[in-house]
Amino acid sequence: MDAKSIVESYTYIEPVVALGVLAALFARKQIRNILPLSLLLGIVILDDIAYLVLHAIGMYERSIGYTKDLPAYNIYFAIHWTCYALSAAVTYLLIRRLYQLALEPLAGLQHLGMIVFRWVAVASVLIAIFASITPKVTPVEFIISAATQLQRTQSIMVLCLLFFLTCTAKPLAFTYRSRIFGVGIGLGMIACNDLVQSAWMAQTASFYTLYNIIKGVVVLTSMMVWIVYYALPEAKRGLVTLPVSSPLLRWNDIGVALGYPETHVVVTAEGRPLFGESEMEAMRVSQSKAAFNTGHVA
Repeated sequence: MDAKSIVESYTYIEPVVALGVLAALFARKQIRNILPLSLLLGIVILDDIAYLVLHAIGMYERSIGYTKDLPAYNIYFAIHWTCYALSAAVTYLLIRRLYQLALEPLAGLQHLGMIVFRWVAVASVLIAIFASITPKVTPVEFIISAATQLQRTQSIMVLCLLFFLTCTAKPLAFTYRSRIFGVGIGLGMIACNDLVQSAWMAQTASFYTLYNIIKGVVVLTSMMVWIVYYALPEAKRGLVTLPVSSPLLRWNDIGVALGYPETHVVVTAEGRPLFGESEMEAMRVSQSKAAFNTGHVA
């Protein structure tokens, strides 16, 4: 069996395995809880079905002798690269969702992370756009380059998230059997593959190479990991207990302070606060207690 036959066989197997992951998510009632993963699988299925349908149409076009500027190929090109860019955007949402789930007990740190994620997303898009602009770039080359740059930046973010989950699993009271970690493992495998792909695509235009065979194995293995993690019962998450000197707790306090509105005081026409010192102190204590309760750690 040659490389072309092996790569094309993955196109038949991949949507079936993706449907298996969706079935496992549905059985565990996790479709909405981790919606970005469901959307990512949907994009994979759409891309594969588009390839199978348009490939069949392209074969028919060749059989009748129509070989110049095949419409089927042009349509698939647009669909494939649109799905490629969408998968990068949805993967960002999945990274964000995993971060939220991992830091649920630490509301302040979770809030702080969301702020960082927003700026990183904006920076990633701007880098992808400006890095793709060259003096004589064609629209097609711009689309391919921008999508590849976007995929590369989100792959780096995935690997950073996986490193974070590995280092903080014990302090955040979830084990390596947790579904948070399982989804992170699968994403990490795909991210490593995509980083290699972004370099490989610049060297060859062929879809039927040894790399694409390895890519198919990596993607299918990642999906199988997700099926196993969602098919098996999840280990119950314990209580988060942090020492007073823990950096996580300190950053959580900072996040709570940034996310909690300050108390406003009415000032009289003479420039003095309407309330006395005792009332002002009571307000400050009340605000501190409220902020503490918002980011309370069990």
